[in-house]
Amino acid sequence: MQISIKISEFAWSVRLFLLAVVILTIFILNKPILGPDNYDSWDYAQLGQNIASGQFWFTRAVTPLQLRFTPEIPAPDLWRAPLYPLLLGISTFLFGRNVFSLMLPGLLSFLLLPPIVYLLARRFFSHCWALAAGVLMAINPNLLKYSALIQTEGLATLLLLVAVIGLDSRKHWLLIGLLTGLAGLARFNFILLLPIGWLVCLAEETDQRRKVALFSLGWFLIWLPWMFRNISIGVSPLFHLSSIEWIMHSSIYPGYNLYRMISIEPPSTVSFFLQNPGILFNKIKWGSERIVILLPGLVRDLLVVWPLVFLGALSGFQRKGWGRLNAIIMLALAFQVIPLIVFKGDPRILVPFIPFMLIWAVGGMMTLWDIWAWKRSHKIVITLILCILALRGFTSSAMDIEKVKGITSIEQDLAKVTDVLLSEGAIISDVPWAVSYYTQRNAVWLPLNVEELMEVMQKVDVAGIYISNQGDLGSVKLDDNFIKDEFFQESFHVVDSFGDEKSLWIRIRAFEELQ
Repeated sequence: MQISIKISEFAWSVRLFLLAVVILTIFILNKPILGPDNYDSWDYAQLGQNIASGQFWFTRAVTPLQLRFTPEIPAPDLWRAPLYPLLLGISTFLFGRNVFSLMLPGLLSFLLLPPIVYLLARRFFSHCWALAAGVLMAINPNLLKYSALIQTEGLATLLLLVAVIGLDSRKHWLLIGLLTGLAGLARFNFILLLPIGWLVCLAEETDQRRKVALFSLGWFLIWLPWMFRNISIGVSPLFHLSSIEWIMHSSIYPGYNLYRMISIEPPSTVSFFLQNPGILFNKIKWGSERIVILLPGLVRDLLVVWPLVFLGALSGFQRKGWGRLNAIIMLALAFQVIPLIVFKGDPRILVPFIPFMLIWAVGGMMTLWDIWAWKRSHKIVITLILCILALRGFTSSAMDIEKVKGITSIEQDLAKVTDVLLSEGAIISDVPWAVSYYTQRNAVWLPLNVEELMEVMQKVDVAGIYISNQGDLGSVKLDDNFIKDEFFQESFHVVDSFGDEKSLWIRIRAFEELQ
């Protein structure tokens, strides 16, 4: 597939870009964006802030398990893919610490998606149908929401789309390797594009080895700085999910708690699963059940009827030049079953594939149109469909954005925390990412019990404990047994309360300083 752009196609891609700008502006004005609203966005925000201040990929939000490896905090970040935090850091450095800086990378990614989807669809469809795909992309509620709320989906979707287009083009294999490497640095599950690229190279009729070599060289050129960084801090070169994070992800699901791992020396990944085979099977079972529960929501928010997606995908193999792209997309989707079930049973992993599903849906609509040989104007029917889908998209996004309301209470609470605490020690919290972002202090994830709290305090200078009202973020509340424990009462004192289920305890030493 040759990628060439005519002047008329470029003009329409600009119009789609402007349409996305209008939709995004209406969305933001209708539902004000108040900043980070969940642990992912808080974590990305504090990482970007640290990068902007010259600390590079260091996190002030530390899990107890990380204390087994890096007692000093801030600690090297070993969890997040680095590209999105890097862009947040650049944006924060250029435009200052504000919500606009945090939103900018995601919003720019979202604005580029409709014209790119249009240009891709134009390779296979008429202008009218390709335009429909671009408009559907512009009004998609999932990507609109995630891009505006400081999530990596917008950037990941853009890079995945460009990488798959590159793989389908069969040109410039070094550049394709660079693109797939960037996608992998945006989301670690996209590292699976590497074996897909090898398969595409091997399917070529000539020069398979040379193409594999060029593709691999491009990928490793992108990953070498990240691998060198990991080696320099003493962890595995590829990405550190292989040692700490796999174990952590294995233990946060029901029946296995993260903090139980603090008392032991975590083994290697292979030996961990060999010693605890039930954990892996439990995760697969739990992930499968979660997919069954959550997938209908993703199906609903795709804006299109699933039969059209399947019809378009099947008919794509019969359309000239589309079969290869179909095969690459399906292969990439199939590979996502591994992280979807084994690591994280969350359909958000599939969100970056929405552009391809929209193109398939348009292909399905076009196939039905050809079969029934309708005589009416395409423009009238498509306009009606898009109006209905646009209303559905805005309604869905507006309902989701309502969740942001009330988050400002955490920022207000933490402003009080900063005023009350005199000690420069870390704050233990059920929302350490929010603590780190809003107060620019070191924060440690709240331990499960007093014994593990004592272990944390042996490693870290603790100034106080802040308990929020965001209990659905994987936190544990301090029950009566915790609060009434003799060690806790001797070490901490309640100095302020911020409303229902929100309190601040500080160390006795810091409390005495306040007297």
